[in-house]
Amino acid sequence: MSADLIAVQAEGSWEEQIQEAVTFISRSKPESDRAPFLEAYQKSVVAQESQAPADAGKKAEVLDRVLEDVDGLGIGSPLEIEGFFNLLVSLLVASFPVDTDAGRTRLNQLVSKVSSDASPERASLKLRILTNVFNALHKTSPLRLSVYTTILEQAAQTEETEAVAANEATVDKWLAEWDVPAEEKARFLKTVSDIFDKSGKPARSYTYLLKYLAAAPSADKSDAASAIAAALRQPTVFDFEPLLKLEAVRAAKDEAAFALLKIFLDGGLEEYEAWAKDNGAVLGQLNLDGDKLSRKIRLLTLTTLCCKNVGQDLRYADIASTIKVEESAVESWVIDVIRAGLVSGKLSQTARSFRVHRAAHRMFGAEEWQALEDRLGQWKESIASILDMLKQTAVREAEVEAPAPAQAAPVENGAEAAEPAAAAAA
Repeated sequence: MSADLIAVQAEGSWEEQIQEAVTFISRSKPESDRAPFLEAYQKSVVAQESQAPADAGKKAEVLDRVLEDVDGLGIGSPLEIEGFFNLLVSLLVASFPVDTDAGRTRLNQLVSKVSSDASPERASLKLRILTNVFNALHKTSPLRLSVYTTILEQAAQTEETEAVAANEATVDKWLAEWDVPAEEKARFLKTVSDIFDKSGKPARSYTYLLKYLAAAPSADKSDAASAIAAALRQPTVFDFEPLLKLEAVRAAKDEAAFALLKIFLDGGLEEYEAWAKDNGAVLGQLNLDGDKLSRKIRLLTLTTLCCKNVGQDLRYADIASTIKVEESAVESWVIDVIRAGLVSGKLSQTARSFRVHRAAHRMFGAEEWQALEDRLGQWKESIASILDMLKQTAVREAEVEAPAPAQAAPVENGAEAAEPAAAAAA
């Protein structure tokens, strides 16, 4: 959805705008009630040309009546309906600053009226109107938070969440701009996560759940357990270290879900099987599939094995023994772990081995930093040795290619004898 600020303005005097709005609303009334409905406004609300313009109190009274008479999206073409609500937004913004309680109350009432329309065929129109409301608000307005939440909730009802959802970078930018308390921002992130979860978008739901826990360190332990379960359910999530860094997750260290997280962070297949044997009920409580978890922990266990053997050949038999599968299934597991982006290498069916080129570290702690330091030291020594060898080679080549020193030309005997004679004559 667009994130630009759009100024919604209407033409005509305030009285003319009210008359236009009331005329549109009257379409939803029975034909016999339309004339009395319009007459009531004309007599008690709309100022006559000969009278003074309505004051602020009168305008508030009129707008409250208009809002009260709005019934869903009303009757008209999509363009007419959208124009009517743009007119109402313009009247509200002009009459009540949205940073006041009066402005917030009435704008929320308008949003509620739009959302109440249950016509499936007008779902897209409803989202467009709500988006117009969002864009009419200043970028720092706290009302943007509630309006955007409503947009997502309405979109989820018709499976259009992806069509209206802003990307994560944009939402982060909005959160930095919106003038709302940190606690309210955290609740917003949790709401967005729940909406995506109910919309069948687990990956996006998990992303916002992580953001929520980061913004709410004192979140309930059940939220931490939900995040752990969500990560484990995601077929593409293999990095669990970001979860462990969250204070809200570490606060749940006594929960069974936290012990499971630790296994997937740096444990192996045997540890998982032991945990599952004692905590079968927990899997059900967290809505986790044991077979899928077994597959994921096998991939992670294979990753650890490869990480310890970078640059070396792993025998099929060793791989099969480590992840407890038949040797005939090893190639399939290696292909899967490569597709997951955890390992790279080359299979050799002839040698029945796997040459490991690269493997991801499941957790980067003190041991991994030390290993990296040692490897960098080895590379430094190797490079220094190569440079020294190249230098020596260059020196030898220079010596071979250098020209021989020039020698004095031989002097004939006659010339040598002439010099003393010349000296004697002198």
